[in-house]
Amino acid sequence: MSPAKCGMVLKESRDNVVRYLKNEVKQALSDARFLTTTSPTCMKALVLFLIGLYAENEQHLFWSMTALVLRRAKGMNLHRDGAHFGLTPFRPEMRQRLWWMICLLDVYSCEDHAREPIINEEMYDVRLPLNVNDEDLFPGIQALLPERTGGTEMTLFTTLRDD
Repeated sequence: MSPAKCGMVLKESRDNVVRYLKNEVKQALSDARFLTTTSPTCMKALVLFLIGLYAENEQHLFWSMTALVLRRAKGMNLHRDGAHFGLTPFRPEMRQRLWWMICLLDVYSCEDHAREPIINEEMYDVRLPLNVNDEDLFPGIQALLPERTGGTEMTLFTTLRDD
């Protein structure tokens, strides 16, 4: 939201709103014990928080927190292909999407600090997400749909494929 629209709609400066919401998210993550939980929902919230930090140009905190997220993700075995765990088709796909978003955050954080990414290809065996839209997936899905041709919500990741 632009500063002008924020002032008009929320009757508050954008800086104040961002500061307030950032503190609320930090408190919610703390309450959820994000440092020790294995909750996928908490990990998704943490990744979304990092995206917000990046968007607000808070590169130092973003860089530090990305390393923490990577360690937490590895502790949750997100770097391992979920198909090996006997999960229904929906869950491995969601795990892959989360893992690849974390990989992207790692690249962004390292570009801003002129460092090499922490994640390398030997660290994981997670395939790229399917080239399908979010609406194609739901928790009760019995088999994954064939990949779409052309652009989808996963186009960024699926263009990385070698095949």
